[in-house]
Amino acid sequence: MGASLCGSQRPRSPPSIWRLGAGPFLDGVRAVDGRALLAAAAIGLVTTVCCAWRWTIVARGLGVDLSLPAAVAAYYRSVFLNLTLPGGVVGDVHRGVSHGRDVRDVGRGLRAVVWERAAGTVRAGRC
Repeated sequence: MGASLCGSQRPRSPPSIWRLGAGPFLDGVRAVDGRALLAAAAIGLVTTVCCAWRWTIVARGLGVDLSLPAAVAAYYRSVFLNLTLPGGVVGDVHRGVSHGRDVRDVGRGLRAVVWERAAGTVRAGRC
């Protein structure tokens, strides 16, 4: 058998920051003005509130109570977890389990999230 390559092989293509430095990244950050940042934050807020509202409607349809403020908070946490953890669904699972525990019915909490995500996916496909 050949020698072990574990730890002895250098990466073929180092990350761009090693080759280019931080300059291009910092130039991009400097190019973003306050209006663009405010517009992005407003779009993110409206989108999150609409998704949370859709979740409250689906949850109520399944007989599970969910207030809009609680849904918005849980949805923000879910988006953060989906973006930062591998798989992209851990936040949704957490949202469903947490809501299910709050209403003492984890199955319904998870179903509400699954149906809400499915409704969003179907709607996005029709646009």
